[in-house]
Order: sequence, then C-alpha cells, then structure tokens
Amino acid sequence: MDADMFGIMGDDYGTRAEQVLHFSKNIMQGGKPLLWTMAGALEKLRDTYNKRFLSYIYFLALTCSEEELLFRMKHGRGIHDENWLQASVGHNNYLREHDSIDGVNYDKYDISGKNVHDVATYVDTWINSKL
Repeated sequence: MDADMFGIMGDDYGTRAEQVLHFSKNIMQGGKPLLWTMAGALEKLRDTYNKRFLSYIYFLALTCSEEELLFRMKHGRGIHDENWLQASVGHNNYLREHDSIDGVNYDKYDISGKNVHDVATYVDTWINSKL
C-alpha cells in the first residue's frame, strides 16, 4: 500500500502515522500481513493508539547516493523545488548514516545502481525473512 495513494500525507506526521495504523488494523483483520510504502513518520508509529492492535512493525529504508536521488527526483518525478530536494537529500543521508530514528530501528538497503528487478528481489526476500 502506498500512503500517498490513499491521501495519507501532509505535514502532521502524528496524524499520518495514526491513519496508516488505523487503516492497517482494519485490513489485517483478514490475517494477512500488510506492506506500506511511505517516507517519514516511522518514529511516530510507536506512539499511536492503533499500534496496540499490531504484533510487530518492521522497517526497511531504501536509500541511494545523493547524485542518484537527485537524478531520480528531477528526471523521474519532475521535482525541481530546491527545498523539497534538499529535505529529501537530508532525510536520505540520515537513513544511510544511522540505524534508527528516535529509538526506532530499521534495516536499510542501498539501491544505487541497481535495477528494479534486483531491488524487488531483495525486498521480497527481506519481507519473507520477517514472516
């Protein structure tokens, strides 16, 4: 699931995290795991009301070199807003240099120079290792 596709975005990351877990709780009642793609707010997930309904939450950060990130954003997504670009570079660099945000641990995988198939294969293997 993509948080942006469901309108779960905005600057209020606490509300965003609550919405993601509320939606997750309702979907997962069928006994299936759920995978979200979203940027930011993972440290907010642990403090939500709906966290109590989930057994576990795992995080994987897909990162890349600064040059590749800027290329992907400018040429792949058409983003040219310097504030957005620099904020994204800063967030990406933080994820590359650390293993947690505010005490929330995450795994990471550098996708620099990798093709879609290789990244998808890695992500699939990572997901299955958590089940």
